[in-house]
Amino acid sequence: MYVGKMVLKNYRNYQAAALEFHPKVNIIIGDNAQGKTNLVEALYTLSFGKSFRTNQDKDLILMDALYTHVTADIHHKDQILEMSFKYNQKQKKEIKINDVPLKKLGDLMGKFNVVIFSPEDLQLVKGSPGLRRKYMDKSLSQIYPNYYHLLIEYNKILKQRNNLLKSSYKNPPSPEMMAIWDEQLAGVGTKIMKYRLNFLSSLKIIAKKVHNEISHQLEDLVIEYQSNYLPKNLANEQVYDKIYSGMLDQLKERLALDLRRGYTSVGPHRDDLSFLINRIDSKKFASQGQVRTIALSLKLSEISIMKDSLDESPILILDDVLSELDPLRQNELIKYISDLQTFITTTEVNSLMQERIKDAKMIRVVKGSIIEGVYSGGENGRNY
Repeated sequence: MYVGKMVLKNYRNYQAAALEFHPKVNIIIGDNAQGKTNLVEALYTLSFGKSFRTNQDKDLILMDALYTHVTADIHHKDQILEMSFKYNQKQKKEIKINDVPLKKLGDLMGKFNVVIFSPEDLQLVKGSPGLRRKYMDKSLSQIYPNYYHLLIEYNKILKQRNNLLKSSYKNPPSPEMMAIWDEQLAGVGTKIMKYRLNFLSSLKIIAKKVHNEISHQLEDLVIEYQSNYLPKNLANEQVYDKIYSGMLDQLKERLALDLRRGYTSVGPHRDDLSFLINRIDSKKFASQGQVRTIALSLKLSEISIMKDSLDESPILILDDVLSELDPLRQNELIKYISDLQTFITTTEVNSLMQERIKDAKMIRVVKGSIIEGVYSGGENGRNY
């Protein structure tokens, strides 16, 4: 999978822009606040129907413009998909594939697969549990579009149950009413957990191997899924039959607590991942270098799992992240980009990039204007 051409209209600080991308490496270079990240954000928006930087689609519209429009040609196996994202000041969003409007955002999942690695992803280890759940959910939604629909359904049921809990001081819900919502939440939650546990079974193996390589066999990474309703032996296929009953039992057992707090404390929306390095909890004791190695291992594992599952590589976006990694980790990351289209935003091409990346497209950004050229590596490689 790769992007051929992308056209922007009134997107962020771009009034109009058209770019042809290299099927492998594209280096987007420029000073800070010139619009480098805006270009890769536009690609991400085509993939997910929303930005990774803001929840407000109106932020994507060029100041004083009436709308924003992004189109791109996506080479997907033996076909070319023309993808389009349009949003106007009246808060109307329109997403099309081959000029056919999509009825639901979920219909976009899996059509154009993107993995992004940015400085914010370095918070995956020590940041909030929501970041780690988001990491799983984004990957699974692209591999299995039905997973995205399950998340939407689960969150609707969760909202209804929480509304009952919050209003309980005025109108206590009947046991029969709570039982209905508990059964629905546990039913959809069990389906979500089946996907997550399958993903985790691959993630554990791949991330352990990648981390071991990056650390030169000095560190052993173990990933564990944290939940208050699952059996401990996740490797046993029969635990799937116990997820539903385990979740349902915990929902009933913690009902009094949930009524006091006004929210549901049991379910996939409260779960977490833990990372152990040589049996030590990385959230509490990992060094900055170890945190970066774990984050890098997770992202590289995400790429590997998607490629194996879909028989096609995703697009990789490295948004100003190389500067956050030391030469060792930069080198390991660059090793993995040889067989997939990659977009690198950076303020400069360092010596390692010149040495390891021999053939790429150079895109220089200056205040929303684009200068395209060829990058061939070596001392004279910065041609544009």
